[in-house]
Amino acid sequence: MADALPRIVYITTNAMSLRFLAGQIGYMRERGFRVSVVASPPCEKEGTVDVYRQLIDCDGAEMISEVMSREMDPWKDCQSLARITRHLRRLSPSIVNAGTPKAGLLGMLAARIVNTPIRLYTLRGLRLETCAGVKRRILWGAERAASCCAHRVICVSHSLRDAYVAEGLTGPEKTVTLGQGASNGIDLERYTRKMKRSPEVDRLREKLGIPLDALVIGFVGRITGDKGISELVAAFRRCEESVPKLFLLLVGDYESNDSVGNEVRRIIESHQRIVKTGFVPDSSSYYHLMDVFAFPSRREGMPNAPLEAAACEVPVVGYRVTGVRDAVVDDKTGTLVSPDMTDEFQEALLRYLSDASLRRSHGLAGRQWVREHFSQSLVWENLFQYYRTLLRERGLPLPSRRQADERELAAA
Repeated sequence: MADALPRIVYITTNAMSLRFLAGQIGYMRERGFRVSVVASPPCEKEGTVDVYRQLIDCDGAEMISEVMSREMDPWKDCQSLARITRHLRRLSPSIVNAGTPKAGLLGMLAARIVNTPIRLYTLRGLRLETCAGVKRRILWGAERAASCCAHRVICVSHSLRDAYVAEGLTGPEKTVTLGQGASNGIDLERYTRKMKRSPEVDRLREKLGIPLDALVIGFVGRITGDKGISELVAAFRRCEESVPKLFLLLVGDYESNDSVGNEVRRIIESHQRIVKTGFVPDSSSYYHLMDVFAFPSRREGMPNAPLEAAACEVPVVGYRVTGVRDAVVDDKTGTLVSPDMTDEFQEALLRYLSDASLRRSHGLAGRQWVREHFSQSLVWENLFQYYRTLLRERGLPLPSRRQADERELAAA
């Protein structure tokens, strides 16, 4: 009876992306799926060992370590493709769901080679949007190949879906966005606004050297060019001329493949009121230090950080670009400005810094927005029902909670 349970195989390039599956795998198993995950090995430095452990111990996933180069390397990519194909032949899944550009390409190629009944490419962003020349053409070709091998491309936001189709990568009939989108939803219990003067928040402030009466512009994410860090630092330096004791809190670390530049890095490291934490495994507590969340990213799929900030009742200022405009409701949960309009970006930040009641009203609206559209239970259920629909359309066995329970008992 256990053999009748359909299997899903998730494939992702970088072990960091496994956070998009945390909790979701356990949910799918409880609803009657068998689940395996193919991903790059965990790395202690990147903090992915704990994610691996959670997926195994808490979610019950079968983890298969498979090295995949993030950048194009024909020889290594062919080797990875051969190994992934062997894994899929052995597992014989009903569904393959591959995400991230390289895993999307290799996963969809391998799934097509073994003729997996349902092939899903989950699109979490479009790197080529901020690329040019040869690199853009290579990325375009990889995306086109992945979408051609997939039965459906699941886009994590409506604007990302529009951009993908506009690029000519596939037709609108092959793409879908479930609900309002999102990769894995937001854990509302984890991201809950705590008392601003709670002992825990005060201790974190003291540790970071941020005075109790300081106002804080916050950012969470990779410290890279694509994330708009140069523009953020420039806006902060103009804002501090008008706002005494203003701090900039950067929760994240540098990446060498998209440097912010030596001058910006020098300012970050030397400025007395710019605090950079480096990589932190859990950023949830840091949102409680922020008065406004700044997110001048150039491109996104459906960014988690603005949704996490909103869940903590922190208003968001961002660029009106792919993905970000799906995460922020302009003039309700935050403010969106046109890219490169640095004066407008600065003015939006100052507007929140100078108006506590506006911060409060937009913050409350932000949490309600996340609760209604991006809670994990809603996002997971939307995906589960989509899986069921595709299985039913193809006459394949459906997941059964009863059979899953019986399988667990037999294994105990």
